[in-house]
Amino acid sequence: MENFQTGLTQALGCERTADAIRVMHLNGRLKEYLPDVDRLFDVPERADFHPEGNSGAHTLLTIKEIEKESPRLKYAMLLHDLGKIVTFDEQLQKAEESGEPYDKKDLTKHFGHAEKGLQKVEEISDLLGVPADWKEFAALVCKQHMKAHDLDKMKDAKLFEFNKEVPDQYFNDFMKCCLADALGRDVSEAEKKQIREDFATKSAKLLEVRDYMHTHPSEDKSAFANNFARYKKQISNG
Repeated sequence: MENFQTGLTQALGCERTADAIRVMHLNGRLKEYLPDVDRLFDVPERADFHPEGNSGAHTLLTIKEIEKESPRLKYAMLLHDLGKIVTFDEQLQKAEESGEPYDKKDLTKHFGHAEKGLQKVEEISDLLGVPADWKEFAALVCKQHMKAHDLDKMKDAKLFEFNKEVPDQYFNDFMKCCLADALGRDVSEAEKKQIREDFATKSAKLLEVRDYMHTHPSEDKSAFANNFARYKKQISNG
């Protein structure tokens, strides 16, 4: 285990982390020491949304998007979708119990995977003995990353709650990870450009709320609900 930990630390610290993790998967070391992470390569994804086909391939693509970032960010992305193991197993059990023929490739409904992966993230972090901030940040990314894709659907009160859940010291890195998650697909550069533009648009309203919260730190949710709409109106009127 100690040799594996050293190898993983080196992999996370280099600029070809995705390739290094792929080698660990192919040579069996990932399965031996982190079987839950290795199992992601057996978890199917919807082909129309994830042409790469499985959660392991998606994970490597997300890491590839942030390979020049710190090891802490890459560690978080390595674990961010572990809940899909749980949702896949749930679908598999249901399919088995139905007694009807099924194809594992069709078991791609991973609803609630963000929350369901949290325990696995914490267990692996404890097993590896990673720094406390790595564990905390990986848990944050796991639990909250799906919400970042729905920022444009959130009302002001929800954006207030979301901002409360993401500490300032992690916010910028968290948003980088969420963008990497959105980009982690086997799609064209033109599509990735559109994803970046859409993410920036989605994030703008969140940042507006967060800036307001920083200048009005004493406001609770109720006060925010009463005052933010008036604040926006004043800004728009100059």
